[in-house]
Amino acid sequence: MRFNRICSPLLLFLLLCQPLSAASETGELLVVTQNLNRFYDDHDDRQKDVVYSSRKYQQRLVKLAQKIATEFNFADVIAFQEVENRAILLQLKRLLKKNYNKDYRVILEEGNDVSGIDVGFMINSKLKIESVQTLFKKNLHHKKGGKLFSRPPLLVKICPSSCITIINVHLRSMRGLNSKQRRQWVIEKRKLQAETLARWIQQFQYRKPKDYLMLLGDFNALTPSDFYVDVMGTIIGNPDQSIPQSKSADLITRDLIDLTRKVAATSRFSYRYRGRNQLLDYVLVSENLADRVNSVEFSGIDHSFSDHAALRLKIILPEHSSAQEK
Repeated sequence: MRFNRICSPLLLFLLLCQPLSAASETGELLVVTQNLNRFYDDHDDRQKDVVYSSRKYQQRLVKLAQKIATEFNFADVIAFQEVENRAILLQLKRLLKKNYNKDYRVILEEGNDVSGIDVGFMINSKLKIESVQTLFKKNLHHKKGGKLFSRPPLLVKICPSSCITIINVHLRSMRGLNSKQRRQWVIEKRKLQAETLARWIQQFQYRKPKDYLMLLGDFNALTPSDFYVDVMGTIIGNPDQSIPQSKSADLITRDLIDLTRKVAATSRFSYRYRGRNQLLDYVLVSENLADRVNSVEFSGIDHSFSDHAALRLKIILPEHSSAQEK
């Protein structure tokens, strides 16, 4: 329901005449995360990336806009992984405005990936964005040299009512674990990424115990753990101490909640590897946000669009709270 925009007293104007977001009108926040499977554009920027033909690029762009309109239901917050640059999301923004009269803000910071893929957000333009931050971009992988995160986690703090801090992640894949030459390096990097995130989560929850926190995206990690390192258990705050060869300490006092556990086991997958269903994409939230989740579901995998399923969730918006930490 929209308020009448005819207001006279200044106080009523301030309270009632501000534009309302779709989320505010429904009392829910719709969030989607989607790996786009190396979404490149048709421009040759002379990096180690792929250059699509203009026709193929426009086809992918139109199909993505259609996905947002249908399967994503014009979500309030859309987190993408494996998108080449901000220009792609800006063209997507213009397409959504032209075809559907929907307006989004684009957030993407260039990372360290040699192939040029990054993480980014499309956020309903009516939502207040309080802050944007790239995490760990300059952190080094000291055992081998080079940057620890090829795709540094991207943080946005949005305030539809009370504020929610959302972190878009795309962690190091398991590629190389079957190689005797590369295995130890891959294990160490994946473990250090997970522990770096876990320490950040611990500090965030210690400094801002009443704030709402969400991590989502392509974690490239299995549940239960693989045989080498328990990436998801470490980030959640409950690392497996039996299976992995390289074990992590429990670095988080207040464990996060894995919302994919709410999905029926038969539908709890986002990727297929050699014909087997795997869960690689997750949404993790702080305990104070878990009870506000109204629904969680995976889409089917549309291989003409991406090799990952989308993960969608609805959150019942918290009320403003003066007790929340700033």
